[in-house]
Amino acid sequence: MRFGDLTFQEIRERAEAGWIAVVPTGCTEQQGPHLPVDFDTWFAETVCLAAARQAAEKYGVNVLVLPAMPFGPTPEHRSYGSGYIHLPQEVHEAVVSSILDSLAEQGFRRIVVWRGCGQHALSDVVERFNVAYSGKSRAFQPDLPYHAIWCRIGDSAIPGGHADSFATSITLCLRPESVRVDQISDPKNEPVDWEDPHLDLARYSSTGVIGNPTHASAELGARLWHAVVEDVALTFKRIAETEITMMDVRLAVVSIWAEDVPTAAHFYRDVIGLHLLPHHGEHPHFGLGGIYLTIVKGRPIPAQTSTSDRFPLIAFAVEDLDVAMARLRAHDVELPWGIEEDTNSRWVMFHDPSGNLIELVQFRHDATH
Repeated sequence: MRFGDLTFQEIRERAEAGWIAVVPTGCTEQQGPHLPVDFDTWFAETVCLAAARQAAEKYGVNVLVLPAMPFGPTPEHRSYGSGYIHLPQEVHEAVVSSILDSLAEQGFRRIVVWRGCGQHALSDVVERFNVAYSGKSRAFQPDLPYHAIWCRIGDSAIPGGHADSFATSITLCLRPESVRVDQISDPKNEPVDWEDPHLDLARYSSTGVIGNPTHASAELGARLWHAVVEDVALTFKRIAETEITMMDVRLAVVSIWAEDVPTAAHFYRDVIGLHLLPHHGEHPHFGLGGIYLTIVKGRPIPAQTSTSDRFPLIAFAVEDLDVAMARLRAHDVELPWGIEEDTNSRWVMFHDPSGNLIELVQFRHDATH
Protein backbone atom coordinates (compact mmCIF):
# COMPACT_ATOMS: atom_id res chain seq x y z
CA MET A 1 0.00 0.00 0.00
CA ARG A 2 1.19 3.51 -0.84
CA PHE A 3 1.83 5.87 2.07
CA GLY A 4 0.81 8.81 -0.12
CA ASP A 5 -2.63 7.37 -0.88
CA LEU A 6 -3.76 7.58 2.75
CA THR A 7 -5.03 10.35 5.02
CA PHE A 8 -3.06 11.23 8.12
CA GLN A 9 -5.65 9.46 10.32
CA GLU A 10 -5.32 6.30 8.23
CA ILE A 11 -1.54 6.44 8.53
CA ARG A 12 -1.85 6.78 12.31
CA GLU A 13 -4.10 3.70 12.43
CA ARG A 14 -1.59 1.64 10.46
CA ALA A 15 1.31 2.73 12.65
CA GLU A 16 -0.67 1.72 15.73
CA ALA A 17 -1.52 -1.62 14.08
CA GLY A 18 2.18 -2.42 13.62
CA TRP A 19 2.55 -1.95 9.87
CA ILE A 20 6.09 -1.88 8.46
CA ALA A 21 7.08 1.42 6.84
CA VAL A 22 9.39 1.17 3.81
CA VAL A 23 11.58 4.03 2.57
CA PRO A 24 12.79 3.40 -1.00
CA THR A 25 15.88 5.48 -1.75
CA GLY A 26 16.33 6.07 -5.46
CA CYS A 27 18.56 8.33 -7.48
CA THR A 28 18.66 10.15 -10.77
CA GLU A 29 21.69 9.28 -12.89
CA GLN A 30 22.68 8.07 -16.36
CA GLN A 31 21.69 4.50 -17.20
CA GLY A 32 23.56 4.17 -20.47
CA PRO A 33 22.08 5.22 -23.82
CA HIS A 34 19.18 2.75 -23.63
CA LEU A 35 17.51 3.20 -20.19
CA PRO A 36 15.90 6.30 -18.59
CA VAL A 37 17.68 8.14 -15.80
CA ASP A 38 14.93 7.37 -13.28
CA PHE A 39 15.48 3.59 -13.41
CA ASP A 40 16.82 3.25 -9.84
CA THR A 41 14.01 5.35 -8.38
CA TRP A 42 11.30 3.63 -10.41
CA PHE A 43 12.68 0.16 -9.68
CA ALA A 44 13.08 0.70 -5.93
CA GLU A 45 9.50 1.87 -5.49
CA THR A 46 8.03 -0.68 -7.90
CA VAL A 47 9.80 -3.57 -6.17
CA CYS A 48 8.69 -2.42 -2.72
CA LEU A 49 5.05 -2.00 -3.78
CA ALA A 50 4.91 -5.41 -5.47
CA ALA A 51 6.64 -7.10 -2.53
CA ALA A 52 4.27 -5.34 -0.11
CA ARG A 53 1.28 -6.76 -1.98
CA GLN A 54 2.77 -10.25 -1.98
CA ALA A 55 3.73 -10.03 1.70
CA ALA A 56 0.13 -9.15 2.57
CA GLU A 57 -1.46 -11.79 0.34
CA LYS A 58 0.95 -14.64 1.08
CA TYR A 59 2.18 -13.99 4.62
CA GLY A 60 -0.35 -11.63 6.18
CA VAL A 61 2.33 -8.96 6.64
CA ASN A 62 1.19 -5.35 6.23
CA VAL A 63 3.62 -2.93 4.60
CA LEU A 64 3.27 0.77 3.85
CA VAL A 65 5.57 2.09 1.10
CA LEU A 66 6.64 5.73 1.08
CA PRO A 67 7.25 7.63 -2.18
CA ALA A 68 10.74 6.85 -3.39
CA MET A 69 13.39 9.48 -2.81
CA PRO A 70 14.38 10.49 -6.37
CA PHE A 71 17.81 11.93 -5.57
CA GLY A 72 20.97 10.67 -3.89
CA PRO A 73 24.77 10.76 -4.15
CA THR A 74 25.87 10.22 -7.77
CA PRO A 75 29.52 11.35 -7.88
CA GLU A 76 30.57 8.41 -10.07
CA HIS A 77 28.27 9.61 -12.89
CA ARG A 78 29.07 13.31 -13.07
CA SER A 79 31.75 12.91 -15.72
CA TYR A 80 29.06 12.01 -18.27
CA GLY A 81 28.00 15.64 -18.09
CA SER A 82 24.22 15.36 -17.83
CA GLY A 83 21.34 13.29 -16.54
CA TYR A 84 22.20 13.38 -12.84
CA ILE A 85 21.01 15.15 -9.70
CA HIS A 86 23.74 14.84 -7.10
CA LEU A 87 23.21 15.10 -3.35
CA PRO A 88 26.35 15.18 -1.22
CA GLN A 89 26.60 12.20 1.12
CA GLU A 90 26.04 14.30 4.24
CA VAL A 91 22.86 15.84 2.76
CA HIS A 92 21.57 12.42 1.73
CA GLU A 93 22.22 11.03 5.22
CA ALA A 94 20.51 14.02 6.85
CA VAL A 95 17.39 13.59 4.69
CA VAL A 96 17.13 9.84 5.35
CA SER A 97 17.76 10.41 9.05
CA SER A 98 14.94 12.96 9.20
CA ILE A 99 12.58 10.55 7.43
CA LEU A 100 13.38 7.81 9.94
CA ASP A 101 12.86 10.22 12.84
CA SER A 102 9.51 11.33 11.40
CA LEU A 103 8.27 7.76 11.03
CA ALA A 104 9.39 6.80 14.53
CA GLU A 105 7.64 9.86 15.96
CA GLN A 106 4.42 8.66 14.27
CA GLY A 107 4.70 5.29 15.98
CA PHE A 108 6.18 3.03 13.28
CA ARG A 109 8.24 0.39 15.08
CA ARG A 110 9.78 -1.30 12.03
CA ILE A 111 11.19 0.80 9.21
CA VAL A 112 12.95 -0.56 6.13
CA VAL A 113 15.43 1.48 4.11
CA TRP A 114 15.36 -0.11 0.65
CA ARG A 115 18.20 1.17 -1.48
CA GLY A 116 17.63 1.75 -5.16
CA CYS A 117 21.38 2.03 -5.65
CA GLY A 118 23.86 -0.40 -4.10
CA GLN A 119 26.40 2.40 -3.79
CA HIS A 120 24.26 4.30 -1.28
CA ALA A 121 26.00 4.01 2.10
CA LEU A 122 23.36 4.39 4.80
CA SER A 123 24.40 1.83 7.41
CA ASP A 124 25.73 4.57 9.73
CA VAL A 125 22.37 6.37 9.58
CA VAL A 126 20.53 3.16 10.41
CA GLU A 127 22.90 2.34 13.27
CA ARG A 128 22.59 5.81 14.81
CA PHE A 129 18.81 5.64 14.56
CA ASN A 130 18.70 2.24 16.24
CA VAL A 131 20.80 3.49 19.14
CA ALA A 132 18.64 6.60 19.57
CA TYR A 133 15.33 4.69 19.39
CA SER A 134 16.42 1.48 21.10
CA GLY A 135 13.38 -0.46 22.32
CA LYS A 136 10.94 1.89 20.56
CA SER A 137 11.64 1.59 16.86
CA ARG A 138 14.14 -0.17 14.64
CA ALA A 139 15.39 0.52 11.13
CA PHE A 140 16.57 -2.20 8.77
CA GLN A 141 18.80 -1.93 5.70
CA PRO A 142 18.58 -5.34 4.02
CA ASP A 143 21.21 -6.55 1.57
CA LEU A 144 20.04 -6.25 -2.02
CA PRO A 145 19.32 -9.69 -3.56
CA TYR A 146 19.75 -8.74 -7.21
CA HIS A 147 23.20 -10.15 -7.92
CA ALA A 148 22.41 -13.49 -6.28
CA ILE A 149 19.15 -13.73 -8.26
CA TRP A 150 20.96 -12.91 -11.51
CA CYS A 151 23.51 -15.63 -10.84
CA ARG A 152 20.72 -18.12 -10.12
CA ILE A 153 18.32 -17.28 -12.95
CA GLY A 154 20.45 -15.37 -15.45
CA ASP A 155 24.08 -16.21 -16.15
CA SER A 156 26.87 -15.45 -13.67
CA ALA A 157 29.37 -15.53 -16.55
CA ILE A 158 27.76 -12.45 -18.09
CA PRO A 159 29.27 -9.35 -16.44
CA GLY A 160 26.99 -6.85 -14.78
CA GLY A 161 27.12 -3.69 -12.71
CA HIS A 162 25.05 -0.84 -14.14
CA ALA A 163 22.37 -0.71 -16.85
CA ASP A 164 23.28 -4.34 -17.48
CA SER A 165 21.27 -7.37 -18.62
CA PHE A 166 19.52 -7.60 -15.24
CA ALA A 167 18.25 -4.00 -15.27
CA THR A 168 17.50 -4.07 -18.98
CA SER A 169 15.54 -7.34 -18.74
CA ILE A 170 13.44 -6.03 -15.85
CA THR A 171 12.66 -2.87 -17.81
CA LEU A 172 11.84 -4.78 -21.00
CA CYS A 173 9.38 -6.82 -18.95
CA LEU A 174 7.67 -4.06 -16.95
CA ARG A 175 7.91 -0.90 -19.08
CA PRO A 176 9.27 -1.81 -22.51
CA GLU A 177 8.30 1.52 -24.02
CA SER A 178 11.11 3.19 -22.05
CA VAL A 179 13.91 1.02 -23.50
CA ARG A 180 15.85 2.34 -26.52
CA VAL A 181 16.43 -1.13 -27.92
CA ASP A 182 18.54 0.07 -30.85
CA GLN A 183 21.01 1.63 -28.38
CA ILE A 184 21.79 -1.58 -26.45
CA SER A 185 25.43 -2.58 -26.89
CA ASP A 186 28.26 -4.22 -25.01
CA PRO A 187 30.83 -1.63 -23.81
CA LYS A 188 33.36 -4.40 -23.08
CA ASN A 189 34.53 -2.50 -20.01
CA GLU A 190 37.31 -3.52 -17.64
CA PRO A 191 36.35 -4.74 -14.13
CA VAL A 192 35.33 -1.84 -11.87
CA ASP A 193 36.87 -1.14 -8.47
CA TRP A 194 33.61 -0.47 -6.62
CA GLU A 195 35.51 0.28 -3.40
CA ASP A 196 37.35 3.22 -4.97
CA PRO A 197 36.36 6.31 -2.89
CA HIS A 198 36.86 8.45 -6.03
CA LEU A 199 35.00 6.11 -8.37
CA ASP A 200 34.37 7.57 -11.83
CA LEU A 201 32.53 5.19 -14.16
CA ALA A 202 33.64 7.21 -17.20
CA ARG A 203 37.12 5.76 -16.66
CA TYR A 204 35.68 2.32 -17.41
CA SER A 205 32.87 2.87 -19.91
CA SER A 206 32.25 5.50 -22.57
CA THR A 207 28.56 4.57 -22.76
CA GLY A 208 27.84 4.59 -19.01
CA VAL A 209 26.99 0.87 -19.06
CA ILE A 210 28.93 -1.47 -16.78
CA GLY A 211 28.52 -5.08 -17.84
CA ASN A 212 26.90 -6.53 -20.92
CA PRO A 213 23.22 -5.66 -21.53
CA THR A 214 22.93 -7.50 -24.86
CA HIS A 215 21.63 -10.70 -23.21
CA ALA A 216 18.50 -8.97 -21.91
CA SER A 217 15.00 -10.07 -22.82
CA ALA A 218 11.46 -9.52 -21.57
CA GLU A 219 11.08 -13.25 -20.91
CA LEU A 220 14.20 -13.30 -18.75
CA GLY A 221 12.97 -10.12 -17.06
CA ALA A 222 9.71 -11.82 -16.08
CA ARG A 223 11.57 -14.66 -14.36
CA LEU A 224 13.94 -12.27 -12.63
CA TRP A 225 11.03 -10.06 -11.51
CA HIS A 226 9.13 -12.98 -9.98
CA ALA A 227 12.22 -14.02 -7.99
CA VAL A 228 12.95 -10.46 -6.82
CA VAL A 229 9.40 -9.87 -5.57
CA GLU A 230 9.34 -13.18 -3.71
CA ASP A 231 12.74 -12.51 -2.10
CA VAL A 232 11.79 -8.99 -0.96
CA ALA A 233 8.40 -10.19 0.34
CA LEU A 234 10.19 -12.81 2.42
CA THR A 235 12.50 -10.09 3.71
CA PHE A 236 9.47 -8.09 4.85
CA LYS A 237 8.10 -11.21 6.54
CA ARG A 238 11.36 -11.78 8.46
CA ILE A 239 11.43 -8.14 9.54
CA ALA A 240 7.81 -8.37 10.74
CA GLU A 241 8.81 -11.34 12.89
CA THR A 242 11.79 -9.52 14.44
CA GLU A 243 11.21 -8.42 18.03
CA ILE A 244 11.94 -4.79 18.88
CA THR A 245 13.99 -4.90 22.07
CA MET A 246 16.40 -2.66 23.89
CA MET A 247 19.89 -2.88 22.45
CA ASP A 248 22.25 -4.99 24.54
CA VAL A 249 24.71 -2.25 25.43
CA ARG A 250 27.45 -2.92 27.94
CA LEU A 251 30.73 -1.37 28.97
CA ALA A 252 33.56 -2.93 26.98
CA VAL A 253 36.75 -0.86 27.34
CA VAL A 254 38.04 1.70 29.84
CA SER A 255 41.19 3.62 28.91
CA ILE A 256 43.65 5.26 31.27
CA TRP A 257 46.25 7.73 30.06
CA ALA A 258 49.82 7.44 31.27
CA GLU A 259 53.04 9.16 30.23
CA ASP A 260 55.06 6.14 31.44
CA VAL A 261 53.15 3.14 30.09
CA PRO A 262 55.48 0.37 31.42
CA THR A 263 55.35 1.80 34.96
CA ALA A 264 51.57 2.08 34.80
CA ALA A 265 51.29 -1.48 33.47
CA HIS A 266 53.46 -2.74 36.34
CA PHE A 267 51.26 -0.90 38.85
CA TYR A 268 47.97 -2.33 37.60
CA ARG A 269 49.40 -5.84 37.27
CA ASP A 270 51.52 -6.13 40.44
CA VAL A 271 49.89 -3.64 42.81
CA ILE A 272 46.21 -3.74 41.88
CA GLY A 273 46.44 -7.39 40.81
CA LEU A 274 44.83 -7.23 37.37
CA HIS A 275 45.44 -9.90 34.72
CA LEU A 276 47.63 -8.55 31.90
CA LEU A 277 46.58 -9.95 28.54
CA PRO A 278 49.31 -10.96 26.06
CA HIS A 279 49.92 -9.62 22.56
CA HIS A 280 48.52 -6.12 22.78
CA GLY A 281 51.58 -4.23 21.60
CA GLU A 282 52.16 -0.72 22.90
CA HIS A 283 48.78 -0.50 24.67
CA PRO A 284 48.65 -2.99 27.58
CA HIS A 285 45.20 -4.55 28.09
CA PHE A 286 43.91 -6.05 31.33
CA GLY A 287 40.96 -8.43 31.53
CA LEU A 288 38.20 -7.57 34.00
CA GLY A 289 35.49 -10.18 33.49
CA GLY A 290 34.36 -9.12 30.03
CA ILE A 291 35.58 -5.52 30.36
CA TYR A 292 39.03 -4.43 29.27
CA LEU A 293 41.22 -1.79 30.86
CA THR A 294 43.79 -0.41 28.46
CA ILE A 295 46.66 1.97 29.13
CA VAL A 296 47.29 4.58 26.46
CA LYS A 297 50.36 6.78 26.25
CA GLY A 298 49.48 10.41 26.86
CA ARG A 299 49.00 13.09 29.47
CA PRO A 300 46.65 11.95 32.27
CA ILE A 301 43.53 13.84 33.26
CA PRO A 302 44.49 16.22 36.10
CA ALA A 303 43.64 14.54 39.40
CA GLN A 304 41.24 16.11 41.88
CA THR A 305 42.76 16.20 45.33
CA SER A 306 40.53 18.24 47.62
CA THR A 307 38.27 16.34 50.00
CA SER A 308 35.13 18.08 48.70
CA ASP A 309 35.53 17.28 44.99
CA ARG A 310 37.29 13.92 44.98
CA PHE A 311 35.87 11.53 42.43
CA PRO A 312 37.79 8.57 41.06
CA LEU A 313 38.62 8.08 37.43
CA ILE A 314 37.96 4.38 37.91
CA ALA A 315 36.84 2.20 40.82
CA PHE A 316 37.59 -1.51 41.31
CA ALA A 317 35.33 -3.68 43.49
CA VAL A 318 37.24 -6.01 45.87
CA GLU A 319 36.04 -8.80 48.16
CA ASP A 320 38.19 -7.76 51.13
CA LEU A 321 39.35 -4.17 51.41
CA ASP A 322 41.70 -4.92 54.33
CA VAL A 323 43.63 -7.47 52.27
CA ALA A 324 43.79 -4.99 49.38
CA MET A 325 45.06 -2.26 51.75
CA ALA A 326 47.86 -4.53 52.93
CA ARG A 327 48.90 -5.10 49.31
CA LEU A 328 48.92 -1.37 48.62
CA ARG A 329 51.06 -0.64 51.70
CA ALA A 330 53.48 -3.41 50.72
CA HIS A 331 54.11 -1.51 47.50
CA ASP A 332 54.47 1.84 49.32
CA VAL A 333 51.32 3.32 47.78
CA GLU A 334 50.39 6.57 49.53
CA LEU A 335 46.90 6.48 51.05
CA PRO A 336 46.22 10.10 52.01
CA TRP A 337 42.57 9.60 52.99
CA GLY A 338 42.72 6.10 54.47
CA ILE A 339 39.61 3.94 54.55
CA GLU A 340 36.29 5.75 54.20
CA GLU A 341 32.84 4.24 54.56
CA ASP A 342 29.09 4.68 54.54
CA THR A 343 26.16 2.35 55.11
CA ASN A 344 26.66 0.58 51.76
CA SER A 345 30.40 0.28 51.30
CA ARG A 346 33.99 0.85 52.44
CA TRP A 347 36.57 2.34 50.09
CA VAL A 348 40.01 3.80 49.73
CA MET A 349 41.20 6.36 47.18
CA PHE A 350 44.75 6.90 45.98
CA HIS A 351 46.72 7.97 42.93
CA ASP A 352 48.37 5.67 40.41
CA PRO A 353 51.90 6.51 39.17
CA SER A 354 50.42 8.78 36.48
CA GLY A 355 48.35 10.79 38.95
CA ASN A 356 44.97 9.22 38.08
CA LEU A 357 42.65 9.02 41.09
CA ILE A 358 41.75 5.35 41.69
CA GLU A 359 39.35 3.73 44.14
CA LEU A 360 39.09 0.26 45.64
CA VAL A 361 35.64 -0.40 47.07
CA GLN A 362 34.15 -3.22 49.12
CA PHE A 363 30.36 -3.36 49.05
CA ARG A 364 28.59 -4.62 52.12
CA HIS A 365 26.82 -7.94 51.58
CA ASP A 366 23.39 -6.52 52.40
CA ALA A 367 23.80 -3.48 50.15
CA THR A 368 22.45 -3.24 46.64
CA HIS A 369 24.60 -1.71 43.95
